Formats: sequence, structure tokens, C-alpha cells
Amino acid sequence: SGVALDAHGDLLVGDSGNNRVMEYAYNASTGTYASSGVVVAGTGKAGSGLNQLYNPEGIALDSKGDLFVADTSNNRVEELAYNSSTTSYAATATEVAGSGGSGTKSNQLELPGSVALSLSGNLFVADYGNGRVMKYTYSSSTGTYSASGTQIATFPDPAGWLAFDTSGDLFVSYGYLGYGEVVELAYNSATGTYAASGTAVGPS
Repeated sequence: SGVALDAHGDLLVGDSGNNRVMEYAYNASTGTYASSGVVVAGTGKAGSGLNQLYNPEGIALDSKGDLFVADTSNNRVEELAYNSSTTSYAATATEVAGSGGSGTKSNQLELPGSVALSLSGNLFVADYGNGRVMKYTYSSSTGTYSASGTQIATFPDPAGWLAFDTSGDLFVSYGYLGYGEVVELAYNSATGTYAASGTAVGPS
């Protein structure tokens, strides 16, 4: 369901039906990717352990190369630390969002489908089942994220995918049964906040 490129150009894929994340190495000399991938997260069997995933969807990488996975059916987001010396990811993940399980509270998620990281390193989650976008603040001093999220925006239909532009504006897709839009939430760098309502930039 989700794809991302790391700093080396390698392709990572959220292999939802197989409950894993795959990596396909990029060959710069040929401009091609490996025909066979390597499992970098999940065991291939659905589960809720910190080495397991259940229907993972969106994925993202931070500036350190750490991998973030929307572990959709476990109602959480997992972070797998990247080891630059071994060029591999941790076998065991850290739960960074959704510690309260499924629900509508600030420490809960319901079927998170997409993740993205802002320029300042904060984690944003499209909380599909709750039709909202949640922000988890990153602490550079501790290297951790806030246990509870802040609701950035709500939508009349399930929230889909997230992306940031170079100015920090947040783009969100949402929709259900053929209806949907893409909206832009303007970022105010002076206050570190986003517009309360978005501007439609995609067809409805």
C-alpha cells in the first residue's frame, strides 16, 4: 500500500497482504532495482508483537533513515531504527503512536493508513477510521515522540494520504465511495501551526 525511497535510492514497499515491509536495492550503475526484495519489517505473519505487523499500509523515513510504518490493523505506528554501520533496520520496533489501542482519544488511533514526517521531525498520521490527522511532537533531546497526539484537522470522510511541500504545507487526501478531495493546510512558521481549514487543491 505504501512506498518510500531511502537516501541510497532503495525502494521500500508496504506489503500489506503479507504483513511485512520489503526493500528493493537500487543499482546506480544500471538505474534498476533488484528483482527480489528483502524483508525489513514484519515476519510475514499477522500479529501484534513488536517484531510483527498486521496489514501495514503507509511508510515513511526520517532524516536518520529510521522507518515508520502505519501498522493499520493493530491501530498503531511503529518505528524501526536504522543502523548505518550495518545498513539494516532493528528487528524489534518501537511503538510511537496508538499506545491506547483503537479509539478516538488523543493516544488512540483507528486504522491509521498513512504517515509522514514534517521538516522539523514531527510525526503526522492519517487516522483513517476517525477521519482526522494527528500530530506527534518530536523531542530532539530525548529522541522520542509525544505519547498523545494533537488533532490537526478533521474531515467528513476517512483521511487517506499525507505529503508535505518544501514550505511545510500539509496535503491530505480523503474520500469514501467515489467522493473525495485533496486539501492543503497552510503552515505558519512563525507560530508552528497549521490552518484550521484546508484549501481544496484536487478534484471533488
